[in-house]
Amino acid sequence: MKTKKIVALIFAFIMIFGSFNFTASALKNGDPLGDILYSDIIAYINGKAIPTSIKNGMTMVVVEDLMNYGFDVFWNGKDRTLKVEINPNKQVTPMKVDKNAKPSGTFKCKYVYTDIRTYLSGEMVESFAINGVTLIDFELLAKYGSVKWDGKARTISVTTKSYNPVLTLSESENYVYDLAADVLKLIKNKDWGALGHMVHPKQGLTFSPYGYVDTSTAIRLGIGDVIPLGMDKTVRKWGYYEGSGNPIKCAFAEYYDRFIYSHDFLKAPVIGVDRTIRSTYPDNLFVFGNGCVYVDFHMPGVEPYIDFTWASLRLVFGWYEGDEYYESGLYLVAIVHDQWTI
Repeated sequence: MKTKKIVALIFAFIMIFGSFNFTASALKNGDPLGDILYSDIIAYINGKAIPTSIKNGMTMVVVEDLMNYGFDVFWNGKDRTLKVEINPNKQVTPMKVDKNAKPSGTFKCKYVYTDIRTYLSGEMVESFAINGVTLIDFELLAKYGSVKWDGKARTISVTTKSYNPVLTLSESENYVYDLAADVLKLIKNKDWGALGHMVHPKQGLTFSPYGYVDTSTAIRLGIGDVIPLGMDKTVRKWGYYEGSGNPIKCAFAEYYDRFIYSHDFLKAPVIGVDRTIRSTYPDNLFVFGNGCVYVDFHMPGVEPYIDFTWASLRLVFGWYEGDEYYESGLYLVAIVHDQWTI
């Protein structure tokens, strides 16, 4: 009799946990897991308030929001990883935290399953998705300092300390990111002479005002045309305005202000290596060749029009085998601007 009970317990254990594993492995991106609730708890990072939500009694924050509080956020589309590093030299631009429109504890939205792996300085942490962004437990930030809870004031805070970040980008990712950052500095400084020598010797440099590159209308300039751009007064048709369909006809200086350095992308808080952070339409950067790589410097939108004021600048690089004049390596093949469009 005792043996039968043991066998029955073992069988029940296998059925329960075997079923659980099967269910977990069957989950797909977007499958709902539970409820996110409105919270009256105010969270602070180094004294600056950050928006929060509640999941199963835990105070949750959006990973992408951390970019405004002294953290760098890197996305890798190939590996499906989101990597966070503390950056003590980064400018803090805290978000506006409004009073909840609904009482604390009321339903806000569903959180869903995601196969994205989130890392805080090399350590993988549990994360979930809501509305296209990623949630983590605020208390995980104890990795960077001391977390304090004040039950009476309904506040939770973290004060970061000096932290030596672990390198979490791969060697190749770092190379592409560093290259793109160097190019972006030249673009910001309008150093077209230096930039010209980083342009692909055969493909030249393509300019696209929007994320989807229309190869039939996009302007492509060779090295010899890029170098004197600072003095170029030629009026060109760079494409067509989304919405109106009117031609974008202007000299380079005007195009630069509107469709290249429309924002200070060197301060972009979200950076995607070979991944588009956000776009109205699917991008088609594959037109530059299967071996192309790119970096997306993304500026999120601002309240109250957060979905309509974002912008990205994507720098696309292609491989050149090299010859007697140029070394083998990655060269700039496209500058792609993107923003919300109708």
